[in-house]
Amino acid sequence: MSHSIIFPPGTDFSETLPHFRDAREFQNGDKQKVWNFGLGDIIGVPGLSEVCERTLQRMAPTAARLLMRLPGMQGALPFCERLAELIAQETGIRTTPNEILLTSGGCDGITIATLACCPRKSGVAYAVPSFPYWCVLQHTGVRQFPLAFSNPTEYRDCYASRMIEFLAANPGIKAVIFNEPQNPMGVPIRDDQLKKFGDYVGNNDITVIVDDVGRGLVQMVEGGWWGRYLPADKMIIIDSFTKRYACPGLRLGFIRAEKDQIRSMRGLVANWRAGISNVCAEFGSQLFQEFDRTGQNGIVKNEILLRFREFSKALPNLSSEFVQVHRPAWGLYCLLDFTNLEKATGIGGRQAVELIRRKGVLTLNDTFLFPPSCEDSCRNNIVRLSIGGTHDVQRGMESLIDITKSLNSSSS
Repeated sequence: MSHSIIFPPGTDFSETLPHFRDAREFQNGDKQKVWNFGLGDIIGVPGLSEVCERTLQRMAPTAARLLMRLPGMQGALPFCERLAELIAQETGIRTTPNEILLTSGGCDGITIATLACCPRKSGVAYAVPSFPYWCVLQHTGVRQFPLAFSNPTEYRDCYASRMIEFLAANPGIKAVIFNEPQNPMGVPIRDDQLKKFGDYVGNNDITVIVDDVGRGLVQMVEGGWWGRYLPADKMIIIDSFTKRYACPGLRLGFIRAEKDQIRSMRGLVANWRAGISNVCAEFGSQLFQEFDRTGQNGIVKNEILLRFREFSKALPNLSSEFVQVHRPAWGLYCLLDFTNLEKATGIGGRQAVELIRRKGVLTLNDTFLFPPSCEDSCRNNIVRLSIGGTHDVQRGMESLIDITKSLNSSSS
C-alpha cells in the first residue's frame, strides 16, 4: 500500500537535541566523559585542524573580494574540474565540469535532484531504515514511498526483488534514492541484485538518485563501485565534500549528472536561490590543493578505517542473547536489535537508548531511522551506532558494552 510521509505541522524536534553535542565536547582526550556513537558527522580526525588552518591562511588575502561577489549557480570552474576528476577516478564514469553542480551539502543535493526528476504529484522511493530523507524532503511536496526491510540480510539478498515489486505496484514513483553503502545497513547488496535493479531502471521511467556520500570514506568491495550496474543516463550522484573531509560546518556538496539533467537542476537553483557561498567553494578548492600538495588526501578515510577496525573488534562483546548485533561489512554504521531484551525485561530499543544516554553514551533510536508513520513490527527495537562522533572508539565501546551488560543482567 502506498502512502505519503510528511511530518505533521506540530512535530517537536527538540527531543532529538540530546543526541547531538558540540564537537568540542569530543576532543578532550582522556577527559572525555561522553561517547558519541549517535552523531553522523565525523569529528576529531588527527591532523585535520592543521590542514584547514593552513588552507584558511592561504585564502585569507582574497576572502574579502569573495564576499563582495554574487554567488553563481555554475560554481567555481577549477573546483568543478577537480571534482569531475574525482568522480571519474572513483566511479569509472567519464565526467566533465559541466556535469557537476555545487550544492550546500549532501541534503541540499538530494532535495534538488528529487525536485528535478519528480513532476507534480509523483513520488520517490527509498529503503528504510535509512538516513532521514523524510525530514529532508518534507516541504518539497514530493510524495514519499519508504520500503521497509526487516534486517540487513534481507536488504543484501532481496533489494532488487522487493524494490522492483514495489515500483510496479506504485506507478507514480519516478525516482529511487539509492544509498550504498546503505545507511545504516552497512552491508553490500549482492551483485545479482544490483544488476537486476539496473536492468529494471534502464527499461523504465525511473531515475536513481545515488546518495553516495560514503564513497570517499570506505574501502570499496571487490569488483569496484556499487553503481556499476546502473545506467549512467538514469543516474544522479549525490556527494558531500564536507563529509569526505570531515568539515560539517562548511556545508558543501556536489551533484554529478548527465548534461540534460544538470541543465534542469541549474535552472532550479537559479530560480530558487543564488547558489552556494563563494567562500565555501573557494575553501573547498583550496583544501583540495592543500591535500594534493601535502599528500594527505586519505587523512579522513584512513582514520575511519582505523575506527572501523576497533569497532569491529569490540562488536562480538556487545552481542548477547538479548542484544542482536548486525555486524557491518563496511562504513560508519551498525544496527542493534533489542527485541529479545524487550521480551525478557520490557526494555526495548527506545528505552535502552535513553538509559544508555544517561550513562554517557549517545546512540540513535528508530525515530531517526524510520518515517513517523512507517509501521514495522521491529522498528521500536532498532538502534543505530555510528563511529563518526568519537575518536577513541575502543574506550567508547568498552563503556557501551558495560552498560548493555547491566541491562542484560536485569533480565535475571
